[in-house]
Amino acid sequence: MFNNFKINTFSKTYFELYLVGILLLLLNMNYFLDHNSPNILMVVMALIGFASIVLLLYKKEYLLYILAFTVPLTLPVSIFGRANVNFPSELICVLLSAYVCIRFCINYKADKAFLKHPVTIVLAIDLLWLLITSHQSSMPDVSYKRFIIRFIYIFTYYIFFYELFKADKKNIILIFSIHCVGMLWPIFVAFDHHKDYGFSTGGANQACQPFYNDHTIYGAALVFFIPFLFYNAFYVRRKLFLTLFYRSLLLLFVVAAFLSFSRAALASLLIAFIIFLVIKLKIKAVYLVICVLLFLSTLFIFRNDISEYSSRSRSVSQKNDVGMHFKSMANVNTDVSNTERINRWKCAWKMFKEKPMFGFGPGTYQFFYGQFQVRKDMTHISTFQGDKGHAHSEYLGYLSETGLLGAINFLLLVIFVCTKALRVINTSRDKEVKAIAIFVFMGLITYFIHGFFNGFIEGDKIAMPVFVSIAAIVSLDIANREKAKAKN
Repeated sequence: MFNNFKINTFSKTYFELYLVGILLLLLNMNYFLDHNSPNILMVVMALIGFASIVLLLYKKEYLLYILAFTVPLTLPVSIFGRANVNFPSELICVLLSAYVCIRFCINYKADKAFLKHPVTIVLAIDLLWLLITSHQSSMPDVSYKRFIIRFIYIFTYYIFFYELFKADKKNIILIFSIHCVGMLWPIFVAFDHHKDYGFSTGGANQACQPFYNDHTIYGAALVFFIPFLFYNAFYVRRKLFLTLFYRSLLLLFVVAAFLSFSRAALASLLIAFIIFLVIKLKIKAVYLVICVLLFLSTLFIFRNDISEYSSRSRSVSQKNDVGMHFKSMANVNTDVSNTERINRWKCAWKMFKEKPMFGFGPGTYQFFYGQFQVRKDMTHISTFQGDKGHAHSEYLGYLSETGLLGAINFLLLVIFVCTKALRVINTSRDKEVKAIAIFVFMGLITYFIHGFFNGFIEGDKIAMPVFVSIAAIVSLDIANREKAKAKN
């Protein structure tokens, strides 16, 4: 797919450089243009589409760089007054996925190791099951749309970026760096908004807009890349300028993640850091199992005391009290954020019991969970209208929308990704490969942990780093195994 692949090389005519510059200019216009002027937007979209097609035919790698840069900057645009599209990332993704499909039909010879890899097989089964459950869906039009989005994401972010990483593992660092630079503008905009809200927790949801419509998505995206920035800031010997650059980025991301006031995001980062220490200290698995069993036993023995403390807790998330905001994580009785999340979880479980085989269909949770709510579980932010509808859990969302087999398949994806990443970390003799695998794995850990409390995989802001990271793990795993076979 990437014939004669080269990094950062331009032809003597500098044609690609001019084209990339024009494309970036058009993309920047997306933010400053009036989105109520559909004619102008359509012209800009057409120009971006044309420039993207030219790059796709001649310099695919540049189009992937631009995609990695622009995903944090995407904004929803209404097409023909009906469907909303995340522009320009989804436009580029459609072109890339269409190209892959055409190549598959014509003369694309996929890497057999890639096609036979367990992660690839699980993702293929996931797409197939999404198609089946869409056919059985309570709202087929909604579910088929969700299936198409997932299809585009996997073909673009997984298959295309795997080809990029297979060409050179250093492209993993390059793509992650470009994406982090792309997040700078949303971070600065959020800082500016935070200033207007007095840096209070109450303004966190509005501060990250318009690029991120929710502070939890914003926080999840930030903590996902903190392990990567930490690695480049302190573990890689670079020129002083680059070291200072990565350390400055790390500081910005840490401050921005704290100001997102996403408790789940910060908790996932803490757990990822603990797992990082376990890997670096080479603690044996048996000791980890013992620690987990002791922890669970302690919870069971003191369950009554914990329940009593939880019932006495009056810490609730308050607009102007940061300390109270984080203390409220233990309050499952009066903190509205926690109680509403539990309400959504209960609804998801009841929906699963109603349709355990196929679920209600991909993307349909928000339209049906209202009828499963119980008055005593509802809060003042509960709604029957389906305008705030997500299961607040990636795992329970799968369970309610795609049934038991869909949820099991998603768990298998998590398990295979983790085991393959650990295999690379434990068996590779290349220090650079080992380090890359660690920071990619830590980023994925933040998502897997955060997935217990929120669900973001259907949006490109999180789908892009998740599927690209999975592609990175698979490429490193295949390369590591092939190198081992060559030595044997």
